[in-house]
Amino acid sequence: MNDALRQFLTFLSFIYVGMVISLLYPVTHLIKKYKILGDILFAVIAIAAVFFANLIWNDGQFRIYVFLGVGLGLFFCSLTIVPMLDTALGKLYNFAKQNFGKVNGDETDVDISEQESVIRGDNMHRDTRRDAELANDLVRTKDRVFGKGRRTRKRD
Repeated sequence: MNDALRQFLTFLSFIYVGMVISLLYPVTHLIKKYKILGDILFAVIAIAAVFFANLIWNDGQFRIYVFLGVGLGLFFCSLTIVPMLDTALGKLYNFAKQNFGKVNGDETDVDISEQESVIRGDNMHRDTRRDAELANDLVRTKDRVFGKGRRTRKRD
């Protein structure tokens, strides 16, 4: 097989690996109580997937297009497929909570499907009152630093 064609097929394979890794992220974060374990599990799976895929498809040679392919797959999948998966998992979570009571020790009655997704960069557990306090503190600090309310001395 031509070397350029082999490299292109390897690049496509690593795009696929990036997409699979992207799909695993919401699955590893189903248990909100143990979020750090989900992060660790995701990192281990992602590193192992890239390592073993590199051994299988690229004879263990790390090249720049390997990482570009994984990054492109992560980006593409996180913009297209993951939001749908995130919505489906939120509905599954709400269904389980309605029919089986507490899920993961949650005691709140929050409808997850109505909230923004963690994957899309928004905080699902947003504390709006704390955000408002931080915003007010920032405004007061800017006023103090940039001179609003600053006393000026009159020159004689």
